[in-house]
Amino acid sequence: MLGLAGSRSIKESLRLLSFLPRHRLKSMRWLVLLSLVPGFLDFASIAVVGRLTGALIGGSLSNILPGIRVFGGGQLQQSLWLVALFIFLTWLQSAIRIVLRIVQERTASGIWLDLSDQIFAGIIRQPYEYHLSTNLSKVSSDLLGNLECLLKEIVTPILRGVSNLVSIVILTIGIVYIGKSIALGLLTTMIASYIIMSVVMTPALRIASAQKVRTRELYTQTFFEVFKSIKDVKLVGVEDYFSRRFRESTLEFKQADTLSLVLPELPRMLIEPLGITAIFALGVLPRILSGDRQQILEILPFLAALSIGALRLAKPLQDFFTAVSKLRGGLPELSIINELLILNNAKDVNKFNISSPDGIFPLRTISLNSASYHYPNSKKLVLDNINISVPVGSRVAFVGPTGGGKSTAAYLLLALLNPQKGSLKLDGIDVDLTDVKSWHNCCSQVPQNIQLLDKSVMQNIAFGIEEEVINVERVWDSLESAQLAEFVSELPFGLHSLLGENGINLSGGQRQRIALARAFYRDSKFLVLDEATSALDNKTESDVIQSLEIVGRRCTTVVIAHRLSTIQRCDRIYEFDNGKIVCSGNYQELQQRSESFRNLVRLQDSY
Repeated sequence: MLGLAGSRSIKESLRLLSFLPRHRLKSMRWLVLLSLVPGFLDFASIAVVGRLTGALIGGSLSNILPGIRVFGGGQLQQSLWLVALFIFLTWLQSAIRIVLRIVQERTASGIWLDLSDQIFAGIIRQPYEYHLSTNLSKVSSDLLGNLECLLKEIVTPILRGVSNLVSIVILTIGIVYIGKSIALGLLTTMIASYIIMSVVMTPALRIASAQKVRTRELYTQTFFEVFKSIKDVKLVGVEDYFSRRFRESTLEFKQADTLSLVLPELPRMLIEPLGITAIFALGVLPRILSGDRQQILEILPFLAALSIGALRLAKPLQDFFTAVSKLRGGLPELSIINELLILNNAKDVNKFNISSPDGIFPLRTISLNSASYHYPNSKKLVLDNINISVPVGSRVAFVGPTGGGKSTAAYLLLALLNPQKGSLKLDGIDVDLTDVKSWHNCCSQVPQNIQLLDKSVMQNIAFGIEEEVINVERVWDSLESAQLAEFVSELPFGLHSLLGENGINLSGGQRQRIALARAFYRDSKFLVLDEATSALDNKTESDVIQSLEIVGRRCTTVVIAHRLSTIQRCDRIYEFDNGKIVCSGNYQELQQRSESFRNLVRLQDSY
């Protein structure tokens, strides 16, 4: 037991509990107090059974419960009183155990909600760079898979283990008091057996648990990969290949899962016959071998009390060691959950005081000064010492070959990424961590590929806002600006029409216009359009650009585009190549200064 107390499982469990709010810890303390009741009732039942057996055989039974002097009268009266008391105690025990189980499950569910909320909130509040460097299928496996095991294999075993430990202590004291050295030998044998079996099984349990984590990630990854590339899967005809991969990984997972379920139950299956064997070997066999009938009769009350005591002790002892086995075997998953919980305590831009957009938005310029950046797990600079100045109210364009650093520069301007060298400045003042959320409230981005919610048109445009507080008039204005109002008005349910998963019911151009409407709804002061009109036909693009002319005069706009028609009216154009700005100026100036830009103009003019 001492080794268990100092084990990593206990340390990780205590670390897990440290993340709980105070009111939840208080409810756990009440649970421990409630757990005392079944133990005392079990103790009383053992004493009653011993007295009842003594009364039935006509023996003279001493008062083995100190201070209790009741049940006078003859054998019949004593037996009737004791039978009635035993039945009452049995019903009371059942009622208390039902209440205890309900309280345990409600407390476990509350703990699960507390911890799962913290884990989810911690992940989505991580900086954008964290999500770029994190595998989606791994995050999904860690979050969903480990949250599932959090309740079944960690929280519930902890609560039941604590409750059972209380009952074990009370029953052990009672049995040792009644049975003296024989009872002590019996208990020592049972507990030692449990500890030995637990120590032997723990390495196999931990291996099984680690295999569950690994194979869960594998089949989750396969699932995501298949359905993200389902068109290629169908065209190439490789359904069987991916089905086989999925089946193999799920088979490994279930094999490890089966092992982790069966191993903790083995002590319970082995300890019952061991307990019965020990009772008869230590308490009954010596009396029978003596041949003295009186000794055999005298042992019956003791045997009855000890048998009932061992029976009552076996269940909490089994549950306690099963909980301990699950907890020790689940160490890999427990460690992962604690690491996920730590994320919620990391620096979070949402925790700082947030200024209003008017309070932080600059009056003159938004700029990147000597900014350099490389992505996580890579030392190659995507941006190398660039300087960009965007006057407030202007429209600026980024052009250049794919991979030149245009989108990364936009992410730095949006404060989604932080440069490793240099800084983002608003009117010459550095934007630090405390300013990021306020700056985000000023910004919107319209990407080339937008991720839409499987919700209504209105919920997609007023992204992240409760439906009852959405400004419907503003939604329609945003749709008008995005040249989509006529299409939405013809839908069967108008603004309440569902778009399907990731806008499956929309064309590429309609999806991009939904993204534009979302940006217009926010009425952002700084707008980044990253190939935002690439999926539009020429007529619609012209209409959207005209809308941007109107809307754009109310905000500062950065346009990333390959179509020159989109950038001709921009006040300034920055040409990127290999992480550097090779040229800048307006449309006419760039044609004069940059050979590569002139080639781009000639190439598009030829179509």
